[in-house]
Amino acid sequence: MRRTVLFLSRFILSLWIVLVSAFLFLLHSNAPGIEDTSFGNASIMGLSEPRLLMISSGLSLSAGISAAFFAWLHPGVLSKVFASIACGFGIYHLVWGFLGSVRFDIVTPYGFTPDIWGWLVDGVAIVAAILTIITTALLLWGRVNRLTKILPIVVSSVGVFNLCSLSISWSFGSLSDFFGLAFSENVYLLMWLATAVSAILAIAAAILLWLHTSQSIKKFLCLVSGFGAVALASYFSLFILLSLGYAD
Repeated sequence: MRRTVLFLSRFILSLWIVLVSAFLFLLHSNAPGIEDTSFGNASIMGLSEPRLLMISSGLSLSAGISAAFFAWLHPGVLSKVFASIACGFGIYHLVWGFLGSVRFDIVTPYGFTPDIWGWLVDGVAIVAAILTIITTALLLWGRVNRLTKILPIVVSSVGVFNLCSLSISWSFGSLSDFFGLAFSENVYLLMWLATAVSAILAIAAAILLWLHTSQSIKKFLCLVSGFGAVALASYFSLFILLSLGYAD
C-alpha cells in the first residue's frame, strides 16, 4: 500500500511539473506583443483570461495535493522546512496586506514619504516572515518547551489561517464559474466561507503543534504543505499572468 501511494505521489508530482512547464511555455508563446507565429499561439489563442486563471488554479490544486502526499510520506527535513516557509509566507502576506492598506495621508504627517513607507512595509513583512519561519522550525524540531511555545504556536497558527484563506479564496474564486456556483458573484459569501474554514483549520494546526507527537506533526506537515503549495503556486501563476500581460 505504501509503495502504491508513493508511486501515485511521484506520478502526480511529475505530471504537475510537466503541465506547469507546458503551461508556462504556451503562455510565453502567446504573450501580448509576441507575433502569432508560434506553436503556443495556435494552442491557446482561443483561451480567455478567466479560463487561463481556471487552468492555473487547477495546477495550484494539483501542487497542493502533491505536496500533501509528499509530506505525509516523507515527514522529514524537507517537509518541515517547506512547512516553516509556508507559515512565514502566510504571515508575510498578512502583515504586508495590513500595513499596505494604511492610507498615505495617515503616515505622511509622521515624516513618511510613499517610497519610504513602501520600503518599511516590505521590511516589516519580511522580518515577520523570517521570525515565523524560525519559530515554526523550532516548534517542528521540538526545540521549544511547553511554557514558551504558546506564542510561537499562535503565530504559526495565524500563518496557517492566512494560508488557508488565500488558498480557498483563490481556488473557489477561479473555479466557481466553471462549476456553475455563485461564489464569484457573492464576494461576502466567499469571504465568510474562507474565514470559517480557515479558522477551523488554524485551530486544528495549533492543537497538532501543541500535542507534538509523531502523528500530530505528520498531520500538521500534510495540512500546511498542502495549503502552502496551493497559495505559493497561485501567487506564482498570478505573477506570471501579470508579467505577461494577461491580467490587469
